[in-house]
Amino acid sequence: MPRIYTHLTTQERAVVMTMRDDECSIRSIAKRLCRAPSSISRELRRAPAGSSTYDANLAHLQSEARRVLPRRTPKLETPPVSG
Repeated sequence: MPRIYTHLTTQERAVVMTMRDDECSIRSIAKRLCRAPSSISRELRRAPAGSSTYDANLAHLQSEARRVLPRRTPKLETPPVSG
């Protein structure tokens, strides 16, 4: 049976940002959003390397950009022949 995964919404990212600014733990943020703590920590890890704070708007823009990236092609798939 396939797993059903729902991405964090913009509102959930805003909650993560405000609670993180208030120095709440990852587990308390996860409990408030009814999400797994690993999802919250993964979201916080995706923040840009140079920044010390999490920005919800930037995170949402980055997630939208990742969504439209092409998927990896299988190794056994042959590329189309141009010519």
